Amino acid sequence: MSTSPMQATTVIQDLAKAITSKYDTDANGSLSADEFSGFLSSFLGSMSNNPLTTAARSSSPSTSSIAATAVAERAKVGTMAGFDATKLADASRTSPKYQVGRILQYYPHTPAGLKNALPELQELVPGVSIAGNKGDKLDFKGYTFADGTSLNVIDVIQSAGSGGTAWQWAPE
Repeated sequence: MSTSPMQATTVIQDLAKAITSKYDTDANGSLSADEFSGFLSSFLGSMSNNPLTTAARSSSPSTSSIAATAVAERAKVGTMAGFDATKLADASRTSPKYQVGRILQYYPHTPAGLKNALPELQELVPGVSIAGNKGDKLDFKGYTFADGTSLNVIDVIQSAGSGGTAWQWAPE
């Protein structure tokens, strides 16, 4: 069964509407550079577990295998204010701050980036949600981590009102 050009156009338009709806955090009907960056981070992150990108990496070198390798290596895009780089790189550091920081570092330090990081954060802490009128805080709802630390609301985006300048860890 073949798809007509008209059907393909409708599918693409529906996909574009769905993407815009999900990532248009200021609801202005279009994606800003930060919002589009959030979409790309989410999209490329989901490709890292895709069997097709695994196959591309095992084929002869090409543009697609180079791109697949770059996706698998996840670029650190967020600025990490107040995080010690050595502790951030040390997986044996299991404090909530560094567990969350290891996730956030792969997302732009914006409300859109936090929204895109949320599914990964919810794997760490089921039920964690975004809070704050700027979408810049995480509400852990009293979750207790293995080390005994119990958390509620943490402000995680520095200067969110001006678009965000870095990830931070500021308990309220």
